[in-house]
Amino acid sequence: MRMKNDGSRKIRLPVRKIFGFLGMEAVLLCVSFFMPAFAEKLPSEERKLQVEETLSGEETSPAEKKREEKETLTYESPIFTGGGEEFLPEETRTEGEKEYRLVSTRIRNAKKTGEMTYAQVTIPYDLEGDDTVPETADVPLIDEESGTEFERELSLVDVEEISREWSDTFSFPVTVSGYGADSFYLGDMEIPGNADLADYGEKLLDLAGLSREYYRVDRVEWDGEPYEDGEVICRNAAAVGSKLVRNVKAKYGGQIRTPDLEGKQYIGIYEEVLPETEDETGIEPEPEIMSQPETIPDTSEETVQASLAERIIEWLESHITTITVSFVSVLLLAAGIWLFVKSGKKPGRQSP
Repeated sequence: MRMKNDGSRKIRLPVRKIFGFLGMEAVLLCVSFFMPAFAEKLPSEERKLQVEETLSGEETSPAEKKREEKETLTYESPIFTGGGEEFLPEETRTEGEKEYRLVSTRIRNAKKTGEMTYAQVTIPYDLEGDDTVPETADVPLIDEESGTEFERELSLVDVEEISREWSDTFSFPVTVSGYGADSFYLGDMEIPGNADLADYGEKLLDLAGLSREYYRVDRVEWDGEPYEDGEVICRNAAAVGSKLVRNVKAKYGGQIRTPDLEGKQYIGIYEEVLPETEDETGIEPEPEIMSQPETIPDTSEETVQASLAERIIEWLESHITTITVSFVSVLLLAAGIWLFVKSGKKPGRQSP
């Protein structure tokens, strides 16, 4: 505001600031009309784009999804050194209530380190007389996993007698000196020349070093003709009788180390066999549950921008009336303010 020479006041308005303010008001007015609706629409469009992006990703088909649900089973055969035909994976396997089908097989080199374990075996013996079982035995063993044979020394643990019987397969040689004379000798024992040697069975057992508890002499048979041994006439005979045989089982056992093993091994991969669905059995699905393939829009950056511009244009066309009224209102407001300013610059003079 300025004071004139005549004392009157001259008001000068900041025209640039007023027009800048009006321009800002016009912009805000336009935004206030169409931005809320656009803002409400835009999130839904963004959500639509997000859904489209999700749909545009790789979808899992029912067959692939079913394949992912299948369980797998791995079979590792024992290590073998031969052909290994007995360790080949079977075509199908059953674990619990599930059935698996062989889908792949391969063979690989493998090595197994020996390990400490306890071994025990039972060996039957037929013991004659007062014979006993040996205190140790070199026992052939088999690795149950690979079927490989090896030998280890085991110690006697226990002996169990199963049965005993007299066997008539017993005999031993006897030599008589002084044969043909009135008497002859069995060792240092003189007996009559016409005596039956079977009557001297116990004496014969003693001369042979055999126990009377386990052996018996039933008869003595001459074996060959008399012969001279120097100046003495001798004759051979055979004492025949029976012997006691005991059937026993000897247990041997102890800690042993299995041998290191280098060979091959089969690896089999099994896949669970799922029940067949209607699609797999060839039955046509019902129409109401048939899913139609969905058309996935292109979600590239250029396409998204073009689609967004098209939606903005559509919105402007649908709100053209509101925008026109708002724009006219702004123009009228600006014209009024401009007339007010013009009238303020040239006030009428005061009459003298």
